Amino acid sequence: MKLRSMLARAVVLGVGATQAGCCCPELEYPEATVELTEPSPQLAALIADCDANANEEKCRALCAEALKIFFGDATYAVVECEVTEVAAGTTRVHVVYDDGTVCGRAPAGLVSSGRIAGHDQVIAWLARAAHLEAASVVAFAHLAADLARLGAPRALILGALAAAQDEVRHAAMLRALVDFEVPVARIAPYQPASLRELAMQNAVEGCVRETIGAAVNLWQAEQATNPVFRAVFARIAEDELRHAELSWRLDAWLQTQLSESDAADVIAVRARARSAIEGVALEVTSPLARELLGLPDRTQLRAIAAMIDLDERQRLELGERVA
Repeated sequence: MKLRSMLARAVVLGVGATQAGCCCPELEYPEATVELTEPSPQLAALIADCDANANEEKCRALCAEALKIFFGDATYAVVECEVTEVAAGTTRVHVVYDDGTVCGRAPAGLVSSGRIAGHDQVIAWLARAAHLEAASVVAFAHLAADLARLGAPRALILGALAAAQDEVRHAAMLRALVDFEVPVARIAPYQPASLRELAMQNAVEGCVRETIGAAVNLWQAEQATNPVFRAVFARIAEDELRHAELSWRLDAWLQTQLSESDAADVIAVRARARSAIEGVALEVTSPLARELLGLPDRTQLRAIAAMIDLDERQRLELGERVA
């Protein structure tokens, strides 16, 4: 089954899940809980400072490191965190974090959320979507740089560069729908990724977020009641389908470069990221805003996410198209 067919089927089944009803739905901030046992010296020092001095900066740094462990080195902004000792030598870290959105490829080190106040929900959603599309430009530029440095096939490098140009266009299209300046995406300085780090990032940002993002774009192109929005989402969806396919082609190549242990870790992180999206709770939005934007509700989003996966044969087929 081709990826396009899989996503189209996911959207159809999502519609069937409930009729309650580029981008992605607005969500409450997601949460993660990590138990740290036998921490590294660096983590042990952060735990000690957090416990002994109630040092907020150290506690947030500890929570950021815990998120990296949970998501395989992906970097997200910490919103709230709670650190407790549950047993001798075991520390539980509960983090509320901002991953930008459930969908689309975000760069490592994205520290701005693009959330705004003082505007109606439709305009606020469009502005944040434009902010995230702009961040994706940087994400694909970083991806192309990492691929070139790691000796990836030329087709993957060119695909990443083309995707960056697509995201420039998407950001401009969405900015044109709002009547004020969209928040600028703030991103930490680029840090070259190792092969393992790149595989982990792609598993979360590409194989999960980018792929589900493409499915949601297809959904919005069908469901948005505002005809201007529907046309914009349809144009974006075509590009996002290619980006999702690029993510899986990259995954197929990376699997051939990794050790058996690292490859297994990547698969586990990908499964965890998808499960996290299936469990999110949607923010309450007005019925009119939901209809205008064509946003799926929580049940529909879960149905879409649950349908998206590729078996080994399909990944191999994508891998054969890399060279």
